Formats: sequence, C-alpha cells, structure tokens
Amino acid sequence: MWPEDILAHAYACCRANGGAPGVDGETFDDIEASGVSHFSRPFERRFRATLVTYADDVVVLCRHGATEVLETTRRWMAGIGLTPNETKTRVCDARCEPFTFLG
Repeated sequence: MWPEDILAHAYACCRANGGAPGVDGETFDDIEASGVSHFSRPFERRFRATLVTYADDVVVLCRHGATEVLETTRRWMAGIGLTPNETKTRVCDARCEPFTFLG
C-alpha cells in the first residue's frame, strides 16, 4: 500500500511529462476518462471511505473523520493537478441532509 501523497506525486510527475501507456495499455486519457478512483484505494483503506465518481464529479462517503477526509481529498486532488469546486464542496451527513451529486 502506498500513501496517497506518494501516488499523487508519481501520477502528477508522469502526467506532466506525457507518460506512456503502461503494460496494460492504459493511457492518461483513459485513466482520466474513467476518473482516477483506482489511485484512491489507499485513501479508501486509510479512512474506510468510499469514493463515488461520475465524469468529473466526486462524492466521498465516510462514517467518521469527514473534515480530515475533505482536507486529504483536497491535497490528493491538488497533487494530480485538480481542484474541487468550492461552491459545491461541503461536508454533510448524507443520512439526513440532501445533496446534489451530478450538476
């Protein structure tokens, strides 16, 4: 298991220099088209969180540590050159507070 900061840094470096398809033939365009969620597995294990992605939308579901999860998500995204839309980004209790995922 690799810490998310190491994976984010490696991803950003490879992405910056154009990278090359891996042994599986997957390119950065392929990865980004389906989201970078498979790079988030260490993050999911660390917080026991679930990342749900669709296109460029992301929801992180967790049972505890939401503030730390949000800060870690911001750092992880920054490491791969992405920024969350702060007008849509918030912590809420999804069990009793509605939120809009797509849009």
